[in-house]
Amino acid sequence: MKVVNTTSVLCEIELITRWPEFFGFEDDDLSPPPALEDASLGDFFGKHIYLSLFVAVFLSFLQVLFYNLLSFFGWRKRGRDRVALELVCFVAVSYLAVIGIEGYYFRPHPEDPIFGFDRVACHAGKIMLGYQLWNFLAMFFVENMASWQLAIHHSITASVAHIGIFWFMHGFASYFFGVIESTNVILVWIDIFKNSGLDKKLPTVYNVVRFVFAISFFVFRTILWIKPCYLALDSLFSVFSDPIRGSQAHIIAATFGIFGTIVITSLQVIWGVIIYKNFFKFIFSSSSPSSPKAKTQDSKPSKAKVSPHTSQAKRNGKKKASNKLKAQ
Repeated sequence: MKVVNTTSVLCEIELITRWPEFFGFEDDDLSPPPALEDASLGDFFGKHIYLSLFVAVFLSFLQVLFYNLLSFFGWRKRGRDRVALELVCFVAVSYLAVIGIEGYYFRPHPEDPIFGFDRVACHAGKIMLGYQLWNFLAMFFVENMASWQLAIHHSITASVAHIGIFWFMHGFASYFFGVIESTNVILVWIDIFKNSGLDKKLPTVYNVVRFVFAISFFVFRTILWIKPCYLALDSLFSVFSDPIRGSQAHIIAATFGIFGTIVITSLQVIWGVIIYKNFFKFIFSSSSPSSPKAKTQDSKPSKAKVSPHTSQAKRNGKKKASNKLKAQ
């Protein structure tokens, strides 16, 4: 039986998060961002968010690239902008899912889950901030995309990610910024199918993707969500009674963290109700022998069918009548 060396696997996975150093961005191991209580306004809007801005610009470039590639290959104009956006989302959420799963399940968590430091969590926060900045602006340029739920979601997630760069909620960031994005890896393909017409051409594949997404949402955003959400809220509320961590910066951050966690969880509940409703509707409709629409069509009185021989006889009779008129 082959034994897997977990340490070597983690080292190989961790190399994925080292790419910013190639472009000259800071190494969070050697020069981590300052802790929240030590961060200045210049730190919040300085070099520590350059990677986030780079990600936002890079994703915008990808969106334009995908749009033009779809146009080049003759993709229909309707829905092309939405498909290009979803392809960019697929790239971003796939990356976040990989580093999130590594950070949450295969790395030791910081001793202080709220104000401790973890390099992968910090990196995930930077990528998430850039992704949400791009997503917030991009939704206004795509037809029928903008909504108040998405605006609230993008704004709060971007704000928490921004604060999270500076040693905040690193014990849970890998889950909230990474692991749950694995559900969006599937969700983007549902939107691509709907906006490309593939849901009509490949209905079976489309329904399988919908089914897998509903299951993944149930697992990662409902069942597994409960534990980190509870622990995060419990740790955040404990800040108010802890004299050591009760600085003004900590209390403000904890208050915003509680607000953000509750709002994002509420949105999960709203979306979950819609998803589960559609899921059970799909299950029961597919298992029923006949749909109401079919019954309605069957109940309508059918028109009397005319046999080909009868119609041919009528045409011959008309021809004979016209010939008699011509002869007269």
